[in-house]
Amino acid sequence: MKLFEGISRPWFIGLSVLAIVVIVAVNRDPNSGAGPATTAGKAPPISVRTAPVRRGDFEIHLNALGTVSAFNTTTVKSRVTGELLRIHFKEGQYVKAGDLLAEVDPRIYQSELDQAVGKMNGDRAQLQFAESELARDEHLIKEGYIALSQLQTQSANVNQLKGTIATDQGQIDAARVQLSFCKITAPLSGRVGLKQVDLGNILNVMDPVVVITQMQPISVIFSIPQDDNKRLQERMAQVPDLPIEAYDRDGRNLLATGRVASADNLIDISTGTLKIKARFENQDLSLYPNQFVNVRLLLDVLPDRIIAPRRAVQQDPKGYHVFGLNADNSVRTIPVIPGPSAGESIIIESGLEAGDAVVTEGLDKLRDGIKVIPTDPRPTENAPLPQPSP
Repeated sequence: MKLFEGISRPWFIGLSVLAIVVIVAVNRDPNSGAGPATTAGKAPPISVRTAPVRRGDFEIHLNALGTVSAFNTTTVKSRVTGELLRIHFKEGQYVKAGDLLAEVDPRIYQSELDQAVGKMNGDRAQLQFAESELARDEHLIKEGYIALSQLQTQSANVNQLKGTIATDQGQIDAARVQLSFCKITAPLSGRVGLKQVDLGNILNVMDPVVVITQMQPISVIFSIPQDDNKRLQERMAQVPDLPIEAYDRDGRNLLATGRVASADNLIDISTGTLKIKARFENQDLSLYPNQFVNVRLLLDVLPDRIIAPRRAVQQDPKGYHVFGLNADNSVRTIPVIPGPSAGESIIIESGLEAGDAVVTEGLDKLRDGIKVIPTDPRPTENAPLPQPSP
């Protein structure tokens, strides 16, 4: 404090005030000389995007993620044992039911058939002789030349040979079936996969040869929340062949249109969902087994409703509201009561009329009475598949 010794209190206070004034003058913004008069002007208008409110029928769609599944998939297997002699299909080829796929060496089974036929021919010869003997004994018994027991024995011999021939016929049929199994045919129409055996291999019974997948028609299996089950069942009762659409994974491109085929008979308790199966003819083969697709089906139509863009509806502690556009390009807050929504649209139960313009973008800076520069909404071509509201 020796520095300030000898300075009176009034002088000390004066020097302090002078220092404060100097500091303020040094730190003053040189551009602030315009004064407060220049900052009191009005804020410039805000650019926003607007969209009209319309009246019309409101479609409620159900959207879900589905998996393409083949109607039928079968693994073609050998039913006989033998060397694989020929393969008549190309991998990835489309085949029809009954087409020849492969051949197994048939010689063993042909010889078994020949043996069965030869045995039956011998038994038939014996039967023919026994029947002639029986006819002779029937004539002799009338003349009293033979005993009745001899006639009965010959009759039993004839019947026994008839049974033997019936057995022979069964063996022939079985041999023919086994021989037919040497030609492996397609049990259904579809596309064959990669071959699972090569030429020259020895096939055993039940060895796989190729897998055939039925591609036309094809099914899509998807799950819906259990809360939507009642509306879906009612809709299926009204429209038995309820149409359904399949989109690609991005939900932009329509792949195929089909029909709802059936619903499962129970709800999965672990997920609270119900499985639905849809049928697609798949004429252009745009759907492939195990492919993921977005499915969309029309669940309900609410007629003559006020429809607004979903993005325009805002929520605050007081409820829901939109910013409406006045004739002088100022905005006002309009309380609304929203209804069901789907995709980018929402039903407005009260608060708006058809033809009203509402702000859809630039909402964060808006207040009642603020001037705006409205622009038309951006085009929505190739818009993604809308997702359902919770």
